[in-house]
Amino acid sequence: MAEAPLLLVHLGDDVPRYASAALTLTVRHSGSPVVLLASRAFERVVPDGCRFVAIDEFHDSGRSASLLQGLAPSVAGRSELWRTSVERFAVLHDYASAEGLVEFFHAELDVLAFELPDRKSTRLNSSHITISY
Repeated sequence: MAEAPLLLVHLGDDVPRYASAALTLTVRHSGSPVVLLASRAFERVVPDGCRFVAIDEFHDSGRSASLLQGLAPSVAGRSELWRTSVERFAVLHDYASAEGLVEFFHAELDVLAFELPDRKSTRLNSSHITISY
């Protein structure tokens, strides 16, 4: 089995100032293949060793929006957090499905990852969710 890739997802077109440095450090130290799933605005900051895939190549955001319809009013106040979280997981799901991935690591762009393949992993129930420690 191939090494589990580290999937970084960034939603939106705003490229943070730290993006290039974070990606370079992650490629250098994660020990896993690194894939950035983001808008095309990020193409210019992707370093060698990092695979870039534009989200619009494989993801339909309409499905994510439909998952949020009918939220209770108490949840509506946190709608941006919920929308972003659901959208991020939908992007991960769609990419994993398109690529036939059954295992991967996920981190935010501002999180550095070190030596992921050498970590112990624990599966939760029988799902594909893995916690590394």
